[in-house]
Amino acid sequence: MLDLADSEQVPEQLLPEGSRAEIDNLAAAYTCGGLVEAGSETTATTLNNWLLAMALNPAVVQRAQQELDQVVGRDRLPGWEDEPNLPYVRAIIKEALRWRPVNKFGMMHATSDDDWYDGYFTLNGSVVILNWWTDELTTKLGNVEDEASHLPTPLPPDFGMIGKTPRSIT
Repeated sequence: MLDLADSEQVPEQLLPEGSRAEIDNLAAAYTCGGLVEAGSETTATTLNNWLLAMALNPAVVQRAQQELDQVVGRDRLPGWEDEPNLPYVRAIIKEALRWRPVNKFGMMHATSDDDWYDGYFTLNGSVVILNWWTDELTTKLGNVEDEASHLPTPLPPDFGMIGKTPRSIT
């Protein structure tokens, strides 16, 4: 069992006995630190992006607070059991993740033949990668009345595009 109380032993405990000779403690510590840093950075970035979206949309914050007050009340914190009853809060979380994704989604694609797409020529074997930050649908908050109409409290028209995916290369 992994004993986290003794941080000096954590790298040694993560490696099988036979492979310890192949990596020193410093390299193992850097490996463990990289795993911790990767998880904490994405969490911090997600929270910062969500706070930015809420700062830009104070009316959304008010509606989310109303939903939380109705479902959870003010005497306790929300729990997982409340999640199915918070569709508006779920929608704004998903929208913030779509608006500023922390990780790239999808995979690189390569052409198997020379190809033309929407006026762009790609040679056989060319690798195509979507740049999320230059795609207007990803970076711009747009009109979502039709997508949010199924919510009991629809999102305001200027709060993004729930359920939409970015255009491919155009």
